[in-house]
Amino acid sequence: MDKVLPRERATNAAGPLPGLPDLTLDECLQSGVWMINTGSIDSWLQVSGCLIGATPDIGKMVEADHLRLVRHGPATGYLLFDVKNTPALPSGWEGTVTDISHGQCELNLKGQNALLFLADYISVDLGSDLFRKSRIVRARIGNFKILLWWSRASDAHILVDRSFAQAFYDYLCALAARWSINQTGRGSNG
Repeated sequence: MDKVLPRERATNAAGPLPGLPDLTLDECLQSGVWMINTGSIDSWLQVSGCLIGATPDIGKMVEADHLRLVRHGPATGYLLFDVKNTPALPSGWEGTVTDISHGQCELNLKGQNALLFLADYISVDLGSDLFRKSRIVRARIGNFKILLWWSRASDAHILVDRSFAQAFYDYLCALAARWSINQTGRGSNG
């Protein structure tokens, strides 16, 4: 995992969404994603403690030193990071980590209405107490499975399978055109 392979763009995402100049969607080419599967809860606690100094509850995320650790199950999760600052893996734990960076695409949606826009199309209620507190969700937008996380409502990160990334981007562009029309109608009606 010491060698970082160059990555080609998976999408055309690079700027404002159609009809929504205040919302920009960009592909993050420098994002790294490791799948961690330790096989036991005790091992998970050790690895997460060594990597990030904390252990998230299942379905939650913890952040430290530009690392994000997302726990999916008792002994599984993702470590999200910038490849320029690839974390050091604790000695002896190499077999618990799989680099899945080239199979994933991270998109960054920015703008005052970023979460509001996504909330209209995502398969869960982003306004629920659970998601407002955890600021992370695995869900669907249309037929696309995504992992969504945010630190502010105006800065949302979306992880989608790389093989579907361009189709997902095209789908978001179509939704943006529809949302733009709906927002214009809402504004003119009062």
